[in-house]
Amino acid sequence: MLKIISCLFWGIFACRLATADETRKGHSVFVSDHGRDNVTFAINLPGSPSDDNHDIFYHLTGPIDNSWIAVGFGSEMKNSLMFVIYTKNGGKDITVSPRIANGNSEPTFISNVSITILPNSDPKYNGRYVANWKCTDCRQWKGGEINVNETKQNMIYAVGPPRAQLDSSRGDAALRRHDWYGKFTINLQQAQGDPDNFSKFNPTQTDGADELDDSTDDRDFASPAHAVFMAGTFVILFPLGTVWVRIFESVRLHWMTQVLGVLAVFIGAAIGINLSKQYNRAKGYSAPHQIIGFTILFLLVLQLCLGALHHRAFKATAKPTIMSKIHRILGPLIIGLGLVNGALGFKFATTPRHIIGYAIIIIIVSGIVIAATIVHDRRRRRKAVFDTPAARNFQNAYVAPDYQNAIPLAHTSDPPPPYTGR
Repeated sequence: MLKIISCLFWGIFACRLATADETRKGHSVFVSDHGRDNVTFAINLPGSPSDDNHDIFYHLTGPIDNSWIAVGFGSEMKNSLMFVIYTKNGGKDITVSPRIANGNSEPTFISNVSITILPNSDPKYNGRYVANWKCTDCRQWKGGEINVNETKQNMIYAVGPPRAQLDSSRGDAALRRHDWYGKFTINLQQAQGDPDNFSKFNPTQTDGADELDDSTDDRDFASPAHAVFMAGTFVILFPLGTVWVRIFESVRLHWMTQVLGVLAVFIGAAIGINLSKQYNRAKGYSAPHQIIGFTILFLLVLQLCLGALHHRAFKATAKPTIMSKIHRILGPLIIGLGLVNGALGFKFATTPRHIIGYAIIIIIVSGIVIAATIVHDRRRRRKAVFDTPAARNFQNAYVAPDYQNAIPLAHTSDPPPPYTGR
């Protein structure tokens, strides 16, 4: 009887061990359903839960046309441990950047996580990022931890914007807002096992993971809106206000255009301040672009006040004031600062390629304004010649001949006298 019980016990124990071995394949794989631009993520937790090995092996691939690819633990960005990959050394190597997000904003690089890039990592394999790495001491972090026995670990992933330049060896390289993102769950219990089995998974097929929702397309509308409001005002609206008063001599159109421009600048500034909360490089409001921007806001308010006070004083006295002189000097200064700050803004937003187009538009608009001003000044100088006292006296003294009542000259048929010389 004891032998029978003993055989049953060891048989059940052996079956449980076999079942446990079957559930621990040494890898779990997620493949996003996003066509040819899909993201593939695989994970391996070496050994068993009782081992002291705290390493984790990762595999991540994604479309190379996008500036970065990221994956993170958790159901949302807040307190998620993320790994962001992008190229370095001119696209020849891969950077793996461990980061933690404080919310729906750019995640912050953490330096206390050890990353080892493994062989077969290639930033340009068949048009895709391929990153393999080992992470040491990253099963627990501030704000979260990994439960190695979790069969449905919540995960998030995201893909950076296309055609955006990001090539850096720095772990804290500036990121731009994602182009699309999604969520999935992954079986960490299945991922336990010998890391030698990690390379044997099928990278085109999901195994031990489930996509929770379809990937969500995302666009950064705030940055272009900020650029349109600011650049449109300093390149077009403010110069147009100058044209109204200099060429067409319309004070009303001048102040209406300038007030509209100031409103546009303040709307653009509000968008910019909101953007600053999303990016690490902007949260301190200490970048040159931001400092010059706030300076311009102050000068614009001062310029409006000077213009209004001068207009009020001129209506009462019909004489120029010191405020008008300051107003005329301050206007071009503000426009110049705004144009320079626009170029700094494109660089600050990690889109320096737009500076060339921006400069071309400035040159074209400046050329039109300058040419129109020169033509107008020449015409005004020509008219001024006929508006002097001497010119007016000449015009008043001139009497048109009366041909109708003129006395006719005498006519004769006699030839003129011959020329006799001296």
